[in-house]
Amino acid sequence: MKITGDYRDERIMRRQPGDLFWCRVRGKSIDPRVPFARAIWSFADISEDRPLTDMSLRERQVATMMAEGKTTKEIARALELSPRTVDVHRARLMKKFRVKNSLELVAHIAGVPL
Repeated sequence: MKITGDYRDERIMRRQPGDLFWCRVRGKSIDPRVPFARAIWSFADISEDRPLTDMSLRERQVATMMAEGKTTKEIARALELSPRTVDVHRARLMKKFRVKNSLELVAHIAGVPL
């Protein structure tokens, strides 16, 4: 927002009843000199295109680091796990998301169509 006056991302949000959903968030500053003073925001439910999958905290950490391009050994060091444990978490994620390899897993989590 500070540089371009625009903001956009996709994130998991919580509805009033408490259920989670994927949401596309976009913002446009009205006055670029003070971008956070006044802005127009839009929020769109994109759950149909990106269904939620339950992940444990550790699976989420492994998935995030995979998306950052880290290797199994780098992930293991950062999380103080064995590389084999990281492989087990990756295998669980691949099964949950019904993908065949790590590339498909990262693309699916990031919402990038292959």
